[in-house]
Amino acid sequence: MPTVMVADIGGTSSRFILYEALAKVELVVGQKAPGALVFQKTYPNENVATFYSQVSAFLEDAEVVEPPETACIAVAGPVSDNRVVMTNRAWVIDGAEIEEMFNITSVRLVNDFVAAGYGLLTLDIDAECAMLQAGDRKEGAPIGCIGSGTGLGETFLTCPVGGEVYDAWPTEGGHSEMAPRNDLEYDLIKYIKKTHETSRVSVERVASGTGLVNVYNFLVETFPERVDKAVHEEFQAAGDQKGAVISKNSTVPGSICEQVMEIWATHYGAEAGVMGLRCIPTGGLFIAGGMTHKNLRMLEGEDSPFMKGFYDKGRVSSLLKAVPVYAVLVEDIGLRGAHFVAYRLYRRQHGDEYKKHHLKKVVALSATSVLTLAAVSAAVGAAVARAVSRSNAGFRPASMLLFVLQTKVLFGFCPALSAAFVTEVEGPPPNPWVESVGGGSWEETSVSVKVLFDLWLQWCPMLALVSGVGSCRNTIEVLRRNWFPFGGVVRQGGGRQS
Repeated sequence: MPTVMVADIGGTSSRFILYEALAKVELVVGQKAPGALVFQKTYPNENVATFYSQVSAFLEDAEVVEPPETACIAVAGPVSDNRVVMTNRAWVIDGAEIEEMFNITSVRLVNDFVAAGYGLLTLDIDAECAMLQAGDRKEGAPIGCIGSGTGLGETFLTCPVGGEVYDAWPTEGGHSEMAPRNDLEYDLIKYIKKTHETSRVSVERVASGTGLVNVYNFLVETFPERVDKAVHEEFQAAGDQKGAVISKNSTVPGSICEQVMEIWATHYGAEAGVMGLRCIPTGGLFIAGGMTHKNLRMLEGEDSPFMKGFYDKGRVSSLLKAVPVYAVLVEDIGLRGAHFVAYRLYRRQHGDEYKKHHLKKVVALSATSVLTLAAVSAAVGAAVARAVSRSNAGFRPASMLLFVLQTKVLFGFCPALSAAFVTEVEGPPPNPWVESVGGGSWEETSVSVKVLFDLWLQWCPMLALVSGVGSCRNTIEVLRRNWFPFGGVVRQGGGRQS
C-alpha cells in the first residue's frame, strides 16, 4: 500500500502521521486531503540531537515495510533549497538527506506557517473556529494567518483573479520589532536586550511561548515581592513547558502569571492588527497556534487584551473593523496543510498534477491568443495576396519565398512580438512557491498547450499567407467572408466594389 508521510516540527515537539495514498482521488479545496490515517505519533524534541533520529523512531514505530513515496515536513524556520536551519532549536534539516537516508522518493520541506496557511483551506469555519469579529468577509480577498506557539508565525494567502485556489506565502513577520506601550514595557525591552545580548527585540520575544518566559523572568526580577514560591518552583522545574505553567496559573487575580498573559495577549493582538493593516485580509484573519485555543478567554470580546491591542492603531483603526477575525480551535492545522502538499506531490509523481485552476485559465488564454494570431495572419495574407494578384503571375513563386523569409524574421527574430503572444498564452509567471512544494512549472504541466502554441507561432502565419499567395480571387473571397465580413468584394485587379 503506497503511503505519504507528514510531519509538523515545532520547537518543543515533532508530530508525524502516515497516510494512505490514493492516486485516483482528487484533492478538493474545503476538505482534508484524501487517504486513511495509517499511523501517528508525537515525540518531544527536548534532549534529541538531530531530527533524523525522530524520523527513524517514527518509521520504526509505524512498522513500515515500504518507505513512504513522498513526504512533506512543516518546519519552524525559513526554508531555502529544501533545507532549513531551525530558528528555535539547533537542528539542520535537509530534504535531500532524508530522501537518501530513508529511501523516500521525494521530500519537501515547507515553512510551518505556510503549511498552516494551506491548512486553513481545509477548515470548517463554523465548527472549528471561534469568531472574534464578524467583519465584512469577501470572496477571493487576501487571507491572513498569525499564530503564537513556541514562536510567532505569520503567513498570508492570495487567490489569482478568476482562480479557484489560494496560494500561501512564507513570511518571517514574527521577527519584526516589538513596540513598547508604556514605561514598564520599555524596561522589559531593556531587560530582553541585556539578557539576550541583542540590539533589538522582536515581537516574538514577547508574543509567544518563549516570550512568556521572558516576560515572567522580567516581572520576577522587577517585583520580587509578588512572586508565588510554589508557582516559581514549578516554573523552574518545567523545562520546555515553562509557558504552560504560566498559563495554568494565570487565573489568579493580581498574580505575576496573570500580568504575563495580559502582556502576551496585548502584543499578540497588536501584531495581528499590524498584519491586518499590511494586507487588509477581508478574506479572513485567522489566529492559530497552540497558545490560541488554550487561552481563548484572553482573546474573546472587544475588551479583551488581544482585541484591545488589535484595534489600537490610531487614525487607521477603523480599517480593521472590516476584517473578519477567527480563532482556530484545532491544533492539527499545520499537519492538514502538510498533508495537502504531500498528497499534491504524490499526485504529481503519478502524472495527475493538482493545478486545475491554473490550467483552466491558461487554456482559455491560449485559445484567445490562437484566434488573435490567426486573425492577424489572415489579414496579412489577404493583403499580400491582393498585392500579388496585381503583379505578373510569374513573380508569385518569388513572392512566396519572400513572404516565408519575412514571416520567419517577423515571428522568429522579433522578441517583442513573440513575447507579447507568449505572455498572453502563459498568463502570470509560474509561482516559485508552488514549484517548490510540487506544483510544477508551465513547461512541466502544460506541455500539450505549449506545443500547440509553438505550432501556431511557427506555421499559422506562414500557412495563412502562403494560401493567400497561392490563389487570387477565390482565396481572398474566402478570407474576406471569414475575417472581413464588413468589407466589399475584392476585384481581380485589386479594386473594391461596394
